[in-house]
Amino acid sequence: MDKTALGKKNGVPVEPRKMIAGHGLEFKNLSYSAIRGEVMAIMGPSGAGKSTFLDAIAGRIAGGSLQGSVRIDGKPVTTSYMKMISSYVMQDDQLFPMLTVFETFMFAAEVRLPPSVSRAEKKNRVHELLHQLGLTSATDTYIGNEGNRGVSGGERRRVSVGTDIIHKPSLLFLDEPTSGLDSTSAYSVVEKVKDIARGGSIILMTIHQPSFRIQMLLDRITILARGRLIYMGSPAAIPNYLSRFGRPLPDGENSIEYFLDVIKEYDESTVGLDPLVFYQRDGIKPDQAAQTPVRKTPRTARTPRTPYMKTPLSKYAISLRSQGFSGTGDMTSQADSGQFDYYDEDDDEEF
Repeated sequence: MDKTALGKKNGVPVEPRKMIAGHGLEFKNLSYSAIRGEVMAIMGPSGAGKSTFLDAIAGRIAGGSLQGSVRIDGKPVTTSYMKMISSYVMQDDQLFPMLTVFETFMFAAEVRLPPSVSRAEKKNRVHELLHQLGLTSATDTYIGNEGNRGVSGGERRRVSVGTDIIHKPSLLFLDEPTSGLDSTSAYSVVEKVKDIARGGSIILMTIHQPSFRIQMLLDRITILARGRLIYMGSPAAIPNYLSRFGRPLPDGENSIEYFLDVIKEYDESTVGLDPLVFYQRDGIKPDQAAQTPVRKTPRTARTPRTPYMKTPLSKYAISLRSQGFSGTGDMTSQADSGQFDYYDEDDDEEF
């Protein structure tokens, strides 16, 4: 897969270089930039390669499957150096349920901060982090788990972020930080991530269909599809971008959700993703035919299914040959029943 990672550190952009990673997905001619102080979100439909792309930049893919380099300040970044200056917040946290939020941060401080940092300094850093992440009211609350009530889902995610920024990394990678959260909690998490970026960090995160409020917190977004770059820029610029492409945003639509629908339409059509890729890369506007793509395989009407029974009690009927009995309204035993109907055995798409 072909991909380029750009970043900016201390006001100096990272030199773009192609990077090829064999991880079950091919990236083609993909340039990328991440700037200090900004939140860059990576999104796209399922199978787009969001997490793979994030992992490759973060140095989490085996070196033998990578070719090329990532550069910061014009200098190549090795995997070991990337681990020194960055942190990676996974989608599934690894927190201890029996610890309080304060104890969790203190444990992270003991593990991540150098021995030269005194315990008093570590406590100061923990209190600073509690305030930064809006967790002061949950300081003495246990993390908890399914069996023992603890912090809320949004608080838990912020604690997870906190354990990975205790040492103030220059780069922060987050994989789906809003996954499984309600809209309010998700907004709170991204809001705190935005605050971290304002402190001077480079933030790269994958996210799935953010709400409009969350979109407004993102400085720039990268939209991928099958490992190909479809869009890179401000979320606010998407409506104008789509209009110039020939697919204006309908009134009242969420711009990113509509964009993903357009991508899916092209991906499933005879023209494929090329018109979107060429427009992003070269500014080539598609012709009229490409603006209205045709599906590869037209949908055919389904043949209505006919139940095997048409009696007054048919709505109560259940027949199970594998269990050796059948049940109707009065559940009469039928030990040798040969009846079995589950409509079409090879069709389980809908009931």
